[in-house]
Amino acid sequence: MLATIGKTKVEVDMHAGPDGNEEVVDTIAPNVTVKVLSEDGDWLCVRPLGSASGYVPRSAILILEGMAPEIFPLLAGESGQPEIPSLPGWVKAADLVNWITTDGKPPWIPNGYWNILLPNQQQGIIEAIKQSIMDNQQAWDGWLLEIKDGGRQDEATIDEWLTILKGGKNMWSLKTERVFRLASEKSELVGWIKTNEIIKWTGHVKLNKKEAYKTWYEVQVQKFNKDMKGWYKAALLDEYILPTPANDPDIERNTEKVFDLLVPLMRVPDDQEIKDAIKAGYSAAQYINLVAVVGHSLRHFNLCGEFCVATLGGQNVIPSLKKWKIVYPRAKRILEDPGEGTSMLDLRSMLAIFNLPNAEINYKDRDEMLLLISPKRLREKLHNGKMMIAGVGIKSNGRLHPLGNIRHWVVVEDVIPVGNNGWVRLYNPFNNRDEVYPFKLFSVSMGTFGRGLWVDHPRRPQN
Repeated sequence: MLATIGKTKVEVDMHAGPDGNEEVVDTIAPNVTVKVLSEDGDWLCVRPLGSASGYVPRSAILILEGMAPEIFPLLAGESGQPEIPSLPGWVKAADLVNWITTDGKPPWIPNGYWNILLPNQQQGIIEAIKQSIMDNQQAWDGWLLEIKDGGRQDEATIDEWLTILKGGKNMWSLKTERVFRLASEKSELVGWIKTNEIIKWTGHVKLNKKEAYKTWYEVQVQKFNKDMKGWYKAALLDEYILPTPANDPDIERNTEKVFDLLVPLMRVPDDQEIKDAIKAGYSAAQYINLVAVVGHSLRHFNLCGEFCVATLGGQNVIPSLKKWKIVYPRAKRILEDPGEGTSMLDLRSMLAIFNLPNAEINYKDRDEMLLLISPKRLREKLHNGKMMIAGVGIKSNGRLHPLGNIRHWVVVEDVIPVGNNGWVRLYNPFNNRDEVYPFKLFSVSMGTFGRGLWVDHPRRPQN
């Protein structure tokens, strides 16, 4: 295990030696990258990046290697397509039970993957799926009985069973919350899980229809040398996707690798006025001259919202502003004042020109707020035909920054979840281009009470 890279699962004390009675030399936060230098029984000698070394319990470290083998065979697509499992975790147990008695094509496998297989290969996949279930028949029968007893036979997914077979799945907590002895807030308190801590979901699920959080996961974790096992609100957990050297957000150079910015998701405005601003050496491409709109030379400094809407509409900025000025009474005042920005009401009036349905982010909705914490859930929303106009904080160079005090509109286009962080691809009007940031930097820049709009975007590639 020498010189292995790992992540801390939970907040953990680092001791001077491999013993809980040794001096505590530091306390490490969850999700901190450490180098594992050596091992001594149940203890690992680790060194957080940029810090001195010390000893922590082995159970507190998630080693970034050693993926569990696939239980069901993978399917290769055509050139450029990723491999997919022949039985994805999202398949409902009831659908699999119904299919097992047939000899036809598994309905969850996309035609593009199935049709390139020869008949004997197709039959081989069918037999392999059924054989994998037979090889784990006792666990399969036990799980079917469990979900039937819990009244979940119509909603339980194969992911639960796969998690049980693999001995659990690493999850991370979106918020600080309690672990209970039973699947109820009224039961005995077992302990607390802090935000960003990594815990293991056993795969077992229970419903409690009498409480606000109806779905509960059985979890286990060791914190400060104490084993903790109980039930946790499923809505507050996301899968912890193991970082790799090629996608870890802690490695800055990965910013240039995770998205292919040469493949556009939207049409970026291409006005001559933008080219002129760049050629003139203005500090931002969005600082364009609006002479063609207002009738006299005027360089505007607050057109980020207008750039975002024009981009979503697939149009250049100047023609969009001319249309907006005709139909929206406040537009003339905004465009005549180089320091006047746009509110969400202003943005919605401009989106109406392009017939783009939209809605404000609802900060009173619990699930919607979790989208701004969870890279995985935000990605799912974006991949279902939405984009987000987000109010963020930037510095004077136009870059998002946790301490950015200049409010600015951007368009969030895509997200890649990694660990309990990830990557965000967004359109930044400041330099009229797509940019990439770590998800947590974006989230902090947007702020707990940042403002934004969900926008239907039909030109977005659909899954």
